[in-house]
Amino acid sequence: MTHLLRKLRWHDDEGQDIAEYAVMLAVILVIVVGTIRLVGSNANNVFSQAASSIQSRQSKWAFIMARNRGNPDWGRPTSSSPALATEFELRVRQLRLKAEMYTSSAGLRT
Repeated sequence: MTHLLRKLRWHDDEGQDIAEYAVMLAVILVIVVGTIRLVGSNANNVFSQAASSIQSRQSKWAFIMARNRGNPDWGRPTSSSPALATEFELRVRQLRLKAEMYTSSAGLRT
């Protein structure tokens, strides 16, 4: 008889069941949806006010930005200015050396 009662008794009580997870998920969803509905209309009003404020300030300064906006030389080739010669290049010209002679020149070492 005791053996039969032990078989009927529920022994696997460890861990959450899928139903408990479903209840937790439902509670979380109700909280999230309620918060979004409560804050959603207020957030929409705040963003609308910010957007209208930005537009009104932008129209005040639009004439300044229209004049000075962008690079007027965009896409045009730049005039090449002559590069200044380094001390090494000036010394090579003075000594009239070729590239092969750079390492063997005593004049460059001084």
